[in-house]
Amino acid sequence: MKCSILFPGKKFYSIIKDNLKKATEIYILMALINKKGIDVIYEDLKKVKEKKGRKIYFIFGINIHNASLPDAIQKLFELHDGNNFNLLLYNGDKFFHPKMFLFKYKNTGTLILGSSNLTQEGLTSNVEVNCIINDKLQKFSNDGLLRFIDEIKEDSDVITKRWIDDYRENYEKDKNLESNFFNKKSRAIKKMMKKLTIDSKKRENLIKALKAFKGTEDYKERKQELPDKIDECKEAIGKANNPKVKVENWKNKELGMFSGIDERIFYKTIPQTKAKQNKLNKLLKILLNEKESIEKRLYKVLNGGKYHMEGAGISLLSDILLKYYPEKYPLFNKPVIETLKKYGIHSFSGDDVKKYLDLMDIYAELREKAKYPKKAGYALIDRFMWEEGRKILSEKSKK
Repeated sequence: MKCSILFPGKKFYSIIKDNLKKATEIYILMALINKKGIDVIYEDLKKVKEKKGRKIYFIFGINIHNASLPDAIQKLFELHDGNNFNLLLYNGDKFFHPKMFLFKYKNTGTLILGSSNLTQEGLTSNVEVNCIINDKLQKFSNDGLLRFIDEIKEDSDVITKRWIDDYRENYEKDKNLESNFFNKKSRAIKKMMKKLTIDSKKRENLIKALKAFKGTEDYKERKQELPDKIDECKEAIGKANNPKVKVENWKNKELGMFSGIDERIFYKTIPQTKAKQNKLNKLLKILLNEKESIEKRLYKVLNGGKYHMEGAGISLLSDILLKYYPEKYPLFNKPVIETLKKYGIHSFSGDDVKKYLDLMDIYAELREKAKYPKKAGYALIDRFMWEEGRKILSEKSKK
């Protein structure tokens, strides 16, 4: 095992960048991160995330005073999908202080560790000393490195947008105090970390429940009927690039799990007039146009947007998105929200568009961890969410 010495500068980061391009699995453990440091590495991390079959586990800490700035965490959270890019917060009992990269290849690995944190200065200009080691993965395993990383992962939790918002609020309140707010002796940080631990365990329970649902007859029946039902919906609405909705297209259809669409749009929400149907077709053409980002589309068709129709809110429109693209878009309604709350995923913040984008990230994580099929997986997850949520709402109504 040979160690080569590296100092901050162009050569140091070029080695990191080169390994980011080539490695199949990447572990980054950092005690301290800031926005400028993340800006240096962000585009390279993004490229890794976008390549099929690549994985990044980025684990950071908040033990050090003024460490891990909220803006840096927020920037990294933009990449988090629970699949190709996993952003984790160390939540163990020990003081978290590593600065290391492990790049895994098929049989070999490259380890970079030393004094450089993931800050612009740590990468480029500080007085730092780092070491790069290239060796077989078996050697790293024998020396306990891979077990060490697995233990760190076990002691780390997936963060949420709500946690970031809480962290930012407390950071702004306490950043000018001499006391070390970010030491775990702080009451505020203890409360935040405890809540994150509880929520993380609840999320694991949701993963287990989704896995259990896969073994039920309900799941098997839904999975079998799904392709035909989706085709029926598409036939009644029309092609995504040229929707032609007509009420008569929906008469006498038995759509099962998708029956809510005809009830809400074609009989209750949208009167049976040609003008209203034409307006709906324009809305749907915008909504289903995959050439534009989902964020831009939703702002155009939801309340306040140019193509909005009364009665066509996020629940209805997300339902239509789910039918056309069940591998990509989840349903967002009260039963789903109640189920997520039950399992530790709390209220969303922002407008309906921001909430929906957050939900997309959550479903991506659930599908990956519960091992649901990529094709139509969100529709199957939605079935579980719907049944769970209805039970919760029913119990609430009795109180």
